[in-house]
Amino acid sequence: MVAGARPDPGAEPRTYVRVAGVPAVWFLSLDAASLVFATIGRALYGLRYRVATMTAEEAAGQTRFRSAGPGGSFAADYAPAGRSLAPSRRRSSTSSSSVTASSRSGAAG
Repeated sequence: MVAGARPDPGAEPRTYVRVAGVPAVWFLSLDAASLVFATIGRALYGLRYRVATMTAEEAAGQTRFRSAGPGGSFAADYAPAGRSLAPSRRRSSTSSSSVTASSRSGAAG
């Protein structure tokens, strides 16, 4: 995080694969809401980050996330699906999340 910078949404939908028996991660898309962060991601990691228009909104206990850029879009709505405990009471939470997602993409790997 850059000092003084506000957090921007980012999306990294991915799947886990094996290549010649070695575990790996295949990124379906690497989206950043900022040209600065997309450029840094490309320069530091050699990955194909793209600049996308992104929103993340919370209402009535549900989060709605949207990302759209060159080559595709991604949308997900999610909310807790179970009882949630405050982190200070217990080390691990017993809650789970329910996610509904859709995407259209010219996938980047």
